[in-house]
Amino acid sequence: MDEPRARWTEGEADVRDRAREGDPTGEEFAAEIAPATAPPREKRAVDRAEQTDGSGWAIAGIILSVISLFVLPFLFAPAGVIVGYVAYRQGARTLAWWAIGIGLVSLLGAILLRPFFL
Repeated sequence: MDEPRARWTEGEADVRDRAREGDPTGEEFAAEIAPATAPPREKRAVDRAEQTDGSGWAIAGIILSVISLFVLPFLFAPAGVIVGYVAYRQGARTLAWWAIGIGLVSLLGAILLRPFFL
């Protein structure tokens, strides 16, 4: 009876020991393959709600900043930058930075090109 046990490799013995300890399948999973634990659903829903709070402000800032590239840059560019800052404070970080950046580029371009059109 001891002879079959002598033929087991070390890995097979570990699987049998784990099966005796309460692991019904005796299977092993690598940490790289096993999925990471996800946060609870309530937490993810709250995160999405927080991310969309300032998106309306951010889109309005981008629209104002883009309009300022073509019409009245001294009026629309500062408005786009201010609205973008409000959106940044409310959580829409990426869109807000786009609104601020486009508004500043428009304002800087208007300042630099103004002497050529007087």
